[in-house]
Amino acid sequence: MALAAKAVQAAVLGGGVEKVQDLLLLDVTPLSLSVGLYTRLVSVFIPRNTTIPAKKNGFFYTVVNNQETLIVDVHEGERTRAEDNNLLGTFDLSGLPPGPKGKYPINICFEIDANGILVVSAEEKSSGLKNKITITNNRGRLSKQEIKKMIEEAEKYKVEDEENKKKDVAKIELELYAFNLRESLYDLALDRAYKKKIADAVENALQWLDENQLAECDYEDEMKKLEKLCNSIIAKAKMRRAARTPGLGGGGMDR
Repeated sequence: MALAAKAVQAAVLGGGVEKVQDLLLLDVTPLSLSVGLYTRLVSVFIPRNTTIPAKKNGFFYTVVNNQETLIVDVHEGERTRAEDNNLLGTFDLSGLPPGPKGKYPINICFEIDANGILVVSAEEKSSGLKNKITITNNRGRLSKQEIKKMIEEAEKYKVEDEENKKKDVAKIELELYAFNLRESLYDLALDRAYKKKIADAVENALQWLDENQLAECDYEDEMKKLEKLCNSIIAKAKMRRAARTPGLGGGGMDR
């Protein structure tokens, strides 16, 4: 905005008033506006330099079974992790209907008007639950100097942030794979002994995750190990079942 003001001033001083009349000055968001996720990452709704007024909707889902409350943290900044951005405010959407994780979509809306006033709302339509927060320019917003510093830091730590994001996503994928496998385990057509082997492997993976939340570890490698082990157990179970079934070339029934 400061650069645009200087351009207009130069045109006026240079006698180019007729050109100024055709110049439309547009306000933009100085930093990206986002929601903090349970994974420590942020989900950007309105990117930096978006012309205002602006409005953007997105859907979020519960992350645990029978989750009763969704916490909405509103941030501004360019870093990939919530903790490295500026927290503008937070609010809760409480009283969510009970159900399995991911069943009820929750609409999150970011709306910023021409005066820079930001309203962030959350709504779960099946229950009619709603809540919102209004953030004005004088409420927790950064100064021009702080904004400049944050943009410089985002550029400085860009490579590091991408590596952190990659690691966080790998951790999420491992966690989701383990949880989904545990929930679907008893629907698999496997003998009890094979199910126990997989269940033990899943519990070991989840325990490893609990013990390595902040460690510099290789989540992708752990994911591959768990997948390889579980796939191997399932393959052995299928071969054993085929060997016990007449007509499948397995040598007849076990005695």
